[in-house]
Amino acid sequence: MNETLFILPASFWVVIMLLAAGAWWAAYNISGGLGLPVLAVLGTVAAWYVGDVLYNDYANNHAKTFR
Repeated sequence: MNETLFILPASFWVVIMLLAAGAWWAAYNISGGLGLPVLAVLGTVAAWYVGDVLYNDYANNHAKTFR
């Protein structure tokens, strides 16, 4: 998995930062009623898209195919 983290494009890390910022905003606004649904959506997006890169071995399956 470490080799996967080193070859990921910059856009992956931008998404990680945006997810973290969105989670922080949602946690800050959780008492207003909007934070919990936002956290649920961000968690789903993180599991589907970020988790997919880590789970499906991006380094061997995708990066070598599309170079």
